[in-house]
Amino acid sequence: MIPRAFCEFPAGLASVSLRLHGGPGCRPPISRMGNKAGYAETILWTLGLTAGKSAGAYVWAEADDDVRALLRAYPDPALLLRVAEIIRGWADEEPRALWERLRAERKAWIATETGALAGSVLEAGWSYRQGCLDTGYAGPDRRHTATATATASLAEFAMLASSNRLISVAGPELRNTGKGGTTFGGAEFATPAGEVAGSFEEVAGAVAAHSFLHQGSFGYKGQTPGSAVRRAWRPTKHTALCAPSPRFSATRFRASSPTGPPSPSCPASRAPTC
Repeated sequence: MIPRAFCEFPAGLASVSLRLHGGPGCRPPISRMGNKAGYAETILWTLGLTAGKSAGAYVWAEADDDVRALLRAYPDPALLLRVAEIIRGWADEEPRALWERLRAERKAWIATETGALAGSVLEAGWSYRQGCLDTGYAGPDRRHTATATATASLAEFAMLASSNRLISVAGPELRNTGKGGTTFGGAEFATPAGEVAGSFEEVAGAVAAHSFLHQGSFGYKGQTPGSAVRRAWRPTKHTALCAPSPRFSATRFRASSPTGPPSPSCPASRAPTC
């Protein structure tokens, strides 16, 4: 029987969810120290599940901004392929030089972000009439630019995180979460850009083949029918948002698989499977 929902808290790269839905060969496109990819099938077995069984919905909570961006990309194979295309364009650069360039660009972006944020707040105040959100529509050109920037940022994070598989990096400057600082992994521990791009393409293929997660199923405007998980779980100050709304700290994707939707006879007491 397919579980109504599968919860992965904290989600990290959602290794267990990917294995549950995509089968034994479905892995995250990047590797981070401490991720659950190596133990995914053992975790599923402990829960009475098997790789490829799927679930009716997936609920993820993750505190890291960059990882949340990756989680939001999983339901969208086209986005994953765009990220892969960007990374593949870096394949001819010398690995360490690429790492240094991407870090320098990220630092430059951080340095200007404070001023940009202040400007965007002022712009928002000037762009909207009170109580009328339609007056602030920016038009398709600016929305496209924002999407392209987010895609490039995800590609940048994926490449920097893959530049040293021995450490887990996080935060604006992607420093080692254990001891601070960061370093290039060298030929032994740095994944080449071509391989990272290929991993994104593999996940995109798994998403498309399994109709992995329906895009646009964020229930962030309120309770949705059957959202027992959202009613039962409350955000904490330690858990950051993984959906486009500050009202919730979890992302919920409704899934569709070749085996069909979960059986309506599945008792509510069995949902979610965590």
